[in-house]
Amino acid sequence: WQQALNLFAIMPNACVMPDASTYNAVFSACLALGKWESMMQLVDTMLESGLDDFLDSGYDHMSQAGSVLDCFRHVTLVWLLQRAIAGGAPLTYVDTHAGRGIYDLKSDGAMQRGTFAYGIEQMACAASWSITPAITGYLEALRRIDGDEAGATSNSAMSIRHYLGSPCLAQLWLRPQDRAVVFEMSGVMYTDLKHSLARQRHVAVDVLRKNSFW
Repeated sequence: WQQALNLFAIMPNACVMPDASTYNAVFSACLALGKWESMMQLVDTMLESGLDDFLDSGYDHMSQAGSVLDCFRHVTLVWLLQRAIAGGAPLTYVDTHAGRGIYDLKSDGAMQRGTFAYGIEQMACAASWSITPAITGYLEALRRIDGDEAGATSNSAMSIRHYLGSPCLAQLWLRPQDRAVVFEMSGVMYTDLKHSLARQRHVAVDVLRKNSFW
């Protein structure tokens, strides 16, 4: 890591200006040995130079929407929100990587890997899953987005077609006295996110196309 820092320091003397790849390489060297302080100093230097390689994101959560991991963390989110609003005090919900907001499980992106088949599809088809208020609330929220107010009765995987991401799921539990701030860097996903949140017309959400880390 020290050699990487030394090479980085002499680059300007050789008329070679560091770019995003250079910074990432030095970041990796620092992180490999746990040199967090040195890495964060480099981050400050990078941002002060006007270089920010985090303005966009190539990752699209569409391929993971409704997966086992999604179900676990979203049920946990619902549980936390249920507990939080029960206390009565106002809360602020912050989502650092908001994504598209709502995901169509019949879209090419979702069907490509089909991870929802092992997650939300199985939960939607198993009535015995509705054994806790968090799981019940989670499934009812997903069914409601498709207009099935009574709850899905079909064993078809597509009884839940539109899957709610974290910001849209949280929006359903937030009250007028609460606040929500969500971040998304990708221009395409940012546009979809604003549309998804407006579609639900619940509590207003501040949607920012910014890097949530800086």
